[in-house]
Amino acid sequence: RSYWSFSANHLEYDEHGQKRRVLNTEYLASKIKPYVYQISKNECMKLPGKNYETAYFYMTEQQDMEYSYVAERLMNGVDEWKPETIYRLFSGLQAVISGKKLIFNESGKHFEAVEMFDTPLKNPRIRKGLEHLTDEKTIIFCRYESEISQLCGLLPDAVRFDGKVPQRNRDQALRKFEKDKKYLVANKNCAGFSLNLQFCHNIINMSNDWDLGKRLQSEDRIHRMGQTEEVY
Repeated sequence: RSYWSFSANHLEYDEHGQKRRVLNTEYLASKIKPYVYQISKNECMKLPGKNYETAYFYMTEQQDMEYSYVAERLMNGVDEWKPETIYRLFSGLQAVISGKKLIFNESGKHFEAVEMFDTPLKNPRIRKGLEHLTDEKTIIFCRYESEISQLCGLLPDAVRFDGKVPQRNRDQALRKFEKDKKYLVANKNCAGFSLNLQFCHNIINMSNDWDLGKRLQSEDRIHRMGQTEEVY
């Protein structure tokens, strides 16, 4: 009936206070079973297939140098008992391959990501993304606000859909995408949940975050009941 009694009976910790394993899992599953029912999407509806493609690009020489510098600097602070240090390393490296350079504060623990290229078309990731656009309606998911701004500046047929768009204007943005515009440039926090966008069957992930559940939910904006075409 409390976390502490549950912990005493079912959790085992190591000397660092990290959970090592859960005990009596069969008993716990039997207690939960009467209240849980799980069914997959494939079991309850027939949908067209999902198709995936990964597009690779080469970083510029400037990016290569920045990547090595950031990797060496942030690796020195990695502590496997502190997940935030690993997250900081991966976030820093992802920022570099997305076209940014890092400015560290005096402690070296925090950094600001600023644009490395003076124009988006010098960014190899942006160029690779543009190469994969077609004339069909496409949702482009970005992690960084700056990517959304850059793509909207490069694509006259794009509609922005992120925190910069006021809540009262978002329905209007979606209607534009459905009727007149070809591209919805968005982040997953705003466009990854609850929207019905089956009139589109293409998604490009320009940059990912670390949440697989959010990624799968964002794919289901187009891979859902009412979709009649294969999704890509």
